[in-house]
Amino acid sequence: MTNKNELMTIVGQMADTLAQATERLSSVAQDSDSLARISQQLLAQSQTSNEDAKKTDEVLAFIRHVAGQTNLLGLNASIESARAGEMGRGFAVVASEIRKLSLDTISSAEKIQDILSNIRQTTDSISSTVREIHTIGQRQVTSAAGIEASMREIEAMSRQLSTFVSRL
Repeated sequence: MTNKNELMTIVGQMADTLAQATERLSSVAQDSDSLARISQQLLAQSQTSNEDAKKTDEVLAFIRHVAGQTNLLGLNASIESARAGEMGRGFAVVASEIRKLSLDTISSAEKIQDILSNIRQTTDSISSTVREIHTIGQRQVTSAAGIEASMREIEAMSRQLSTFVSRL
């Protein structure tokens, strides 16, 4: 009778341990599912960032265009002030400053373009990493579900074994 009782105790403990492990695994599966969902949101946000950066490219192109036109206007103003001779000397200073401002604007627009390009590269890298995390998370969810199902089967078998042993 002692062996039977010991066997019953062991089988009961095994079933309890399996039930606890199954619950823990269920929690891991839920966390993996949450991570996959969050990574999908991050991916969408990084794509939105890239789209916004592309829109700023258009704005910067317009700024460079306006600065280029302003530079030409400054050049034309310099030419006209030179034609005016002594009377155009004051306007020549203004024309020179206009050209300088337009060149500074073009330079600043190029720096902004470089910064945005770096941001875009970083965002692309983040997106790639997030896609990889999402894929791994999906695999974890699938694996955890399979393991959880197997553990529930083992738990059911251990309960059947316990019932069988109790009938001996």
